[in-house]
Amino acid sequence: MMNKNVIRKTGKITCVALACILALSAPSTVFASAASTEKDETVYVNMDTDGKVKETIVSDWLHSDSTTTQIPDKSDLKNIENVKSNENPIQNGDSLTWVLNRSGSSGANIYYKGTTDKKPPLNVGVTYFLDGSPINGKELAGKSGKVKIHIKVENTEKHEVTVNGKTVVMYTPMTAIVTTALPTKTFQNVQLSDGKLFSDGNTQMVVFLTMPGMNQSLNLSTSSIKELNDLSIPEEFDITADVKDFELSSIAVAATPELVGVDKLKDADNLDKMKENLTKLKSIQDDIEKADPNKDVRSLFTNPDRTAAARLLVDDVFNFYDTDQALADILPQYVTTKNVALYDKVTSDLDKADIKYVLDDKVLRGINDRMTDENIQKGKKLLQDYDEIQTFQMSKLDDMIDVLDDYDDVYDRLDDTLHDAKRAVNRLSSSGDALKTMKKISSSSSIQSSLRELQGNVNTLNNTLSAYGLTDMSFLTEDTVAKALEPIIEEQVGEKVDSQFTAQMNELAKVPGLVSADGNVNISILLKALQSSKDFAQLKDNTDVQHLVAGLAAEIAVNPDATVPFTTLQSQMESIADGLTTTTSKDLAAKLAQQICSVAESASDVQEGLTKAKVTGSDIDDAASSLVKAMPVINDLSDDLEDLSDDDDLSDNMDKMQDLLLDKDNVKYLTDWAHKIRDMKKDLDDNSENVGVLKDLLKEYDDPKIKAFKDQIPTLMDDMDESRPILESLKDKLALPVYNASLHKSPQTVSTLLKMKDDVMNNRKIMEILRLTTSQQTAGLFKTSFDTLDDLKNQNAVDDYLKEVSDADDLIARKDEYVKLSDQYGIFTQAADGASTKLKFVMKTDEIKKPEATAKTVETATAEKKQGFFSWVKTTFQNVYYKISHKL
Repeated sequence: MMNKNVIRKTGKITCVALACILALSAPSTVFASAASTEKDETVYVNMDTDGKVKETIVSDWLHSDSTTTQIPDKSDLKNIENVKSNENPIQNGDSLTWVLNRSGSSGANIYYKGTTDKKPPLNVGVTYFLDGSPINGKELAGKSGKVKIHIKVENTEKHEVTVNGKTVVMYTPMTAIVTTALPTKTFQNVQLSDGKLFSDGNTQMVVFLTMPGMNQSLNLSTSSIKELNDLSIPEEFDITADVKDFELSSIAVAATPELVGVDKLKDADNLDKMKENLTKLKSIQDDIEKADPNKDVRSLFTNPDRTAAARLLVDDVFNFYDTDQALADILPQYVTTKNVALYDKVTSDLDKADIKYVLDDKVLRGINDRMTDENIQKGKKLLQDYDEIQTFQMSKLDDMIDVLDDYDDVYDRLDDTLHDAKRAVNRLSSSGDALKTMKKISSSSSIQSSLRELQGNVNTLNNTLSAYGLTDMSFLTEDTVAKALEPIIEEQVGEKVDSQFTAQMNELAKVPGLVSADGNVNISILLKALQSSKDFAQLKDNTDVQHLVAGLAAEIAVNPDATVPFTTLQSQMESIADGLTTTTSKDLAAKLAQQICSVAESASDVQEGLTKAKVTGSDIDDAASSLVKAMPVINDLSDDLEDLSDDDDLSDNMDKMQDLLLDKDNVKYLTDWAHKIRDMKKDLDDNSENVGVLKDLLKEYDDPKIKAFKDQIPTLMDDMDESRPILESLKDKLALPVYNASLHKSPQTVSTLLKMKDDVMNNRKIMEILRLTTSQQTAGLFKTSFDTLDDLKNQNAVDDYLKEVSDADDLIARKDEYVKLSDQYGIFTQAADGASTKLKFVMKTDEIKKPEATAKTVETATAEKKQGFFSWVKTTFQNVYYKISHKL
C-alpha cells in the first residue's frame, strides 16, 4: 500500500509530465446527474527499470456543488483510504456513499486512494544498449560509453468495431507524454530519434509525445491520402548520448484517454456527397467518351474552324428570324400535288398548241398596234349601225321593193301626183298665221277658263255696283286707293324693317373692337363695318343714310379715334329705319293703286264689249268646245306648215325629189340595192352571235382597267420576250428526270421546310441558347472544360480522387468510432451513474543509481524553458489533429 508521500516520491519529472496532461486535456463531459458529482481519477503505475508493472495505486477526488451532505460513488479499489479528512464511506459492494461533515474544512471534496490489480491500458517497454550491445538497466549504472535507451509505448486497450459494414480493430485513444531528465555532466551529445530536448544548462529534459494505437485505429499508414501517409506519430523512440558514470532518474509517462482537439474531429463532415459528385464526374467522363468516341462533338468547341462554322449556322438562323416569311406561309396553298399535276397538263397542252409559233406570229403580235382608240371608236359606231339596222322593219322594205318593182307601170301617175302635191303645199303656206293662233287658243285650257272666270267676275262686280246705285267704277282713283293701302302696307313693312334693324344692330355689336367697355362706338371701325355690309350697300342711295355716313366721316377726319355713344348711334339708326318704313310704304301703295285702277278699267272695257256683241258665257263655252274637237287636224296641219316654213329650200327639195323619182336609172339602182340590203340583213341576222361577241369586247374597252391592260400589252409583250428564255430554260430543266422527280416531290418538300420553319420560329429560345453556346466566350469556356476533363482522364485524377475520398470516408467512420472509444473510457475503476469523470495515468520507472551516489533532486527548468516546452507539446498535438481533421 502506498502512503501519503507516494506522489511526492514521483519526483519533479512526474510533476512535469502530469502538468503537460493537465494543460493539454479538456474535460470529457458526461451529463451530470442531479447530484452534480465530479470524479477526477489519477492512476499511478510504478514500474521497474524495464517498464514492467510493480504496483498500481489509484487516487480519486470527488467533488459536488450540491448542498447535499452525501456523495454517491462507485469503486472496485482495494484498501480505500481517505487521505485528507476523517470521513469514511458507507460501502455496499462496489457502491460507496460518502457522508460529508459540512462544517469541516474539506467542504464538498473527498480525496481518497486505493490499490488495484487491473492492468493499465499502456505497456511501457524500456531497453538499454551500451556501445551497441543490449544491457540490463541496473547493470548499466556507473558505466560510461555510447548509450542508447529505446522506449516503446504500446496500447493494450483493443476493440473490434464495425466501420462501414466491416469489422476492424481499434484501440482506445491514449495520448501519452514520455519524459526523463538527463544531467548535463552525465549525458553529452544527446540525440533523439523523435521528441524534443529542452535544456537549462544543468539538466536536459527529454519529452516524447505519442498516441499509441492511433495509426492502426485510423489506418493512416495504408491510406491513399498522401498527407496522411506522411503523418508520423511514432510509438517508440531512442535516446542516444555519450555517457559518463551512467545513472538515470525515473522515466515518466503521463497519459489520458481524452483527445486533444477532439472538437475538430467531431465536426469533420461526411464525404458521401463529395464521393457522389466525384462518381458523377467519373460517369460524365465515361458518358462523354461513349457519346463522342471520335471527339467530333467537343470539336465544335475545341476546333476554332468548327466553332466558327457552328456560329455561322446559328447566325444564319437568326438572320432568318429577321426575314419576311409571309410568302413562305402561302406556299402550301400553291405548291400542291394538284397544282403540280396542273403544271404537267399546262406544259403538255402548250406543247401541243405550239405556243412558241403563236407568240412569234407577226399578225397576232401586231393586232394591238392596229387596235387604236380611233379604230375602236369606229368599230363601236359600226356596231351601233348594226343595232339600228336590226330595228329596220323588213316588211316596209318589202313593200318598197314591191313598189319599185312596179315603178315602170306607175311612172306617169307618179309624175302628175308630185306636181299636184307641190301646189297644195304652196296654198297651205299662205294660211300659216291663222292656224297658229287657233292652235294657241284651243290648246290652252287656262285661257278658256280665265275668260269664263273673268266674265263671271265682271258680272258680279256690275251687280254689286247696281245694288249701291253705281253705274261704273269711275269713283276709284289712284290717290284714294293709295291712301287706303298706306296704313296696311306701313304696318307690314314696319315690322320687317324693325326686325332687320335689330338684327343689323346685333351684328354690328359683334364686330371686334367696335363697342368699347364704356359703351362708345369706334367710328372708324363702324364705317368699315357699314361699307362691308350687304344691307348698307342696298341703302347707300338713301338720303338719311348718306347724311349719317357724311357726319361720321367728318368726325374721324378731325379725330381718327373719334367715338360716338352706342345709344346715340342706335337712336340715329332707328330714325333712319322709321323714315325708310314711311317712304317704302308710300311708294308701294302708289304702285299698287295704279295697278288696281288699271285692272278695274280693263274689266269695264271687257264687260262693255261683250254686252255690245251680245256674247254670253254659254257662247264662249260652245266655241271653245268646237275648237277643241278640231284641234288634232289643226295641230297636224300646223306642224306640217312649220316644217315646210323652216325649210328654206322646200321648192328645191321638191324639185330634187321629182327628179329622183322620175329618173328610171336611179330607181333601178335603188331597186337592185334594196334586194341586196334585204339579203345582207338576213346575213346580219344569222351572225347575231358573232356580232354580240364583238360588241362585248368593244364594251369592255370602256372599262379603265381593260383599257389600261390594252395599253400595257406592248410592255407585257416585251416582258414575255425577255422572260421566255428563262421560262423555256426552266421548262427544259424541269423536264429532266432528276428535276421532274423533285418537282413532283415539292409539296412534301415544302411541307417539310415549313415544318422546319415553324420549329425554328417556335424554338427561338433554344436557338438563343445555341447562339450563346457557340459564342466566343462560351466556346472558350467549353474548350477549357473539355481540356480539363481530358487532362484529368490522362492523369487518372478522378479515379485517384475517388480512392482518396473513399479512404477519407473510411477515415471519417473510423474517426467517429475512435471518438466514441475516447468518450467511453472515462474512468479506470468505477464511478457513480451520472457523475462526470476525468482520468489520467502517471507511470514511472525505477531510478538507476550508481551504488555510491546520493539522491539528487532534479531541478526544474526555468519559467522560460517551461513555457517553450509546453508550447512545443501543444503545437505538436495541434499539428497532428489539424492534419487529420483537415483531410476529413
